[in-house]
Amino acid sequence: MYNIDIGSVAIAVLPREVGAINDLIIDELVLVELYINDGSAYPLDKLSRETDGLIYFCGSSELIYIDGRRYEILPDCVVYFRRGEKYRVEVTGEGISCYVINFFGHNQDGYIIQENCAEIKHLFIEAERIWRRHRDDEYYRLECISLAYRIMAELCRRRDHQLAPLRRRGQLDPVIEYIHENYSSPELKVAQLSVLIGVSERALCRNFAEVYGRSPKRYIAELRIKRAKELLSGSYTVGGIAGMVGFQSIYHFSSFFKTECGISPTEYRQRMIARQFNNSYGQL
Repeated sequence: MYNIDIGSVAIAVLPREVGAINDLIIDELVLVELYINDGSAYPLDKLSRETDGLIYFCGSSELIYIDGRRYEILPDCVVYFRRGEKYRVEVTGEGISCYVINFFGHNQDGYIIQENCAEIKHLFIEAERIWRRHRDDEYYRLECISLAYRIMAELCRRRDHQLAPLRRRGQLDPVIEYIHENYSSPELKVAQLSVLIGVSERALCRNFAEVYGRSPKRYIAELRIKRAKELLSGSYTVGGIAGMVGFQSIYHFSSFFKTECGISPTEYRQRMIARQFNNSYGQL
C-alpha cells in the first residue's frame, strides 16, 4: 500500500493487479457542475482537452470518437478523459445532460469508459452540491477531491474486473498448450497443469473456469471426445483410438465415450458409415 498526497491529506490506495491507479494524483479541482446543453454546441471536436475530467452522462445517448474508436454513450455511463486527450462528441438525442468534474492531475492510465454506473451517481451529485455551495472553502474542496478519488477508484475496479479474464487467458496459455500436446497421455492430471504456472490446483480450476467456462478436467474430456470422433471416421480400431486419446484400456474408453455421447464408439462409427452411405446414395 502507498499514499497519494492531497495537499496535507494522504489517501491510501491499495495496489491492483491490472491497470493500477498507483500514480493518480489530483493537484487541483477546476470545476464541478451539472452541465446541460440543448445540443446546439455539438458536434464538439476537442483537439486537446485542457484538464482531466470525469463525466457522468444522465440522459439520452451520445457518440464519442476517441483513439480511432467509436463508443455509444448511454445514460448512467461514466467517462474519464486525460488532459490533452483528443476526441469528438456527437449528440444523438435532443440535448446533453451530464455531471462534470474537471481537475488538474497526473495519471498514467488512459481514458476509461464504463457503463451502468447508476450506483455511483450520488458521488457526482454530492461533489456538485459541495462545489456549488462551498467551492472557496479549502476543506470542502478536499472533500470534493476525495469524492473524485472514490469515483476514479470505482472506474478502475470495474475496468480491471473486465480485463481480468483476458489477463488470465494469457496466464493460462501454457496450460492450454500442454493439454493439446499431452491429451493422449493417460498420465495427464490437473495437478500437473497447476505446477506449470505456479498456482494451486484450486486456483487453476477457478481461473480456468472463469476464462473458458469449464474446468480443466472437462476441457480435456471434450478435447478427447472430439479427437476420438475424428479418428472413428478413419480405419483405426477402437482399441487403437483408445490409446491415442489417453485411455489405457478399450473398456474405459468405451465407457467414457458412451457416457459423453450416449452411444458406444462402435455404434457411433456405424452411424457415421450409414450416414455417409445415404449421402452418397442420394447423389447417384
